[in-house]
Amino acid sequence: MTTQLAQVTKTRRITNEKWQETYKPIGNTLDENASWQDENGVGILYETYGEEQAFVYACDYHNVWTLVDGDNGGTYIVNGRAYVNRIGYFITPLPWKDDETFCIKVSS
Repeated sequence: MTTQLAQVTKTRRITNEKWQETYKPIGNTLDENASWQDENGVGILYETYGEEQAFVYACDYHNVWTLVDGDNGGTYIVNGRAYVNRIGYFITPLPWKDDETFCIKVSS
């Protein structure tokens, strides 16, 4: 008989400001006009296609975050490379953990 253990995940709800302060998304060096600027005016959002997507997909999965449109309105940052409702990607030097699920509300 095989016993399977379900992985327990913690849903983390933090503010966008706390997320940026903690995970420190890196600047987009592929596009000097990248959107979503940090506190220094550096664009930190990566596109979902072309050279920028290839760069994101070459990064460790645990260092990638996705900006998505919520199903019922609003915009959110979620950990990992989401495909559905994606707007763009962020890359952080600090990885998220397997037992964490983030849902960071950006707008209503």
